Amino acid sequence: MSVITDAADIFADSEGNVYIADRGNNAQDASYVPGRIIVMNKYYSTVKVITDYVDEFGRPQSLKNPEGVYVT
Repeated sequence: MSVITDAADIFADSEGNVYIADRGNNAQDASYVPGRIIVMNKYYSTVKVITDYVDEFGRPQSLKNPEGVYVT
């Protein structure tokens, strides 16, 4: 995983998982994405990196500069 350089928001759930909205990192980094949600477990190990989603019409979309994160 590349370094988090522009964290916009952070959320921790009741199980200790941490979700970080990262608006992007260094565009010169080979793993650059324009936005992502990084999910870590309670030991701060990366579990998942979310860079895309399916919208309400069933079309795939990429995250672009996420400003916040909230998990239910």
